[in-house]
Amino acid sequence: MSDKRTLTMDKRTIRILLVDDHPVLRRGVRDTLAAEMDIEVCAEAGDAASALKALESCHPDVAVVDISLERDSGLELMRTIRTQYPEVKILALSMHDDSLYAERVIRVGALGYVNKSQPGDVLIKALRKVADGEMVLSPDLTDQIVKRVVSVDGPPRTGIASLSDRELQIFEFIGRGLVVREIAEQLCISIKTVESHVEHIKTKLGMKSSRELVRRAALWIEGNMA
Repeated sequence: MSDKRTLTMDKRTIRILLVDDHPVLRRGVRDTLAAEMDIEVCAEAGDAASALKALESCHPDVAVVDISLERDSGLELMRTIRTQYPEVKILALSMHDDSLYAERVIRVGALGYVNKSQPGDVLIKALRKVADGEMVLSPDLTDQIVKRVVSVDGPPRTGIASLSDRELQIFEFIGRGLVVREIAEQLCISIKTVESHVEHIKTKLGMKSSRELVRRAALWIEGNMA
């Protein structure tokens, strides 16, 4: 009998669904977690459809979800998991700026947010806390979120932070090279609706041309994938 099995007989094993569209990064996270006696990656997925299918067969305690999936929205996936599988805890994982996404993931039902640049032990500690139903955010981020939620008098958001969840999702798709028609098909909305969102994005970001928006979105995606 392995040491891992022996040591987990008297302790609950935390079952993990790992959702990330980058196989190399996913393997790195899986290998980090594999060394822990009380954590088991029971399934992996690279997109929303595969993740939802895995939830049926794996029955995880925690879903670790990358916010930006190549053809899906991690935020939408988290919202779906929270609605359809309320017993599954959610931990968001991303390379994006913490202050931009932390509040968004909490609003859709996640209990925590960990930046991929953090060392492995930070992720492991966060997983254990989330599995126990605890919220995991840095103290600074927690204070910021509480202030925004309980007060309408906070400073107005600017730049990318001012985009709604849907606008941010479309902004990411633009940065990944999708055109309006492809975005509409992906989100199951009309082309006219996408075009309206694009105009709102341009206004909020102070841009006058679609070419400028595409360039900005591509640079933003590239910077967050570095």
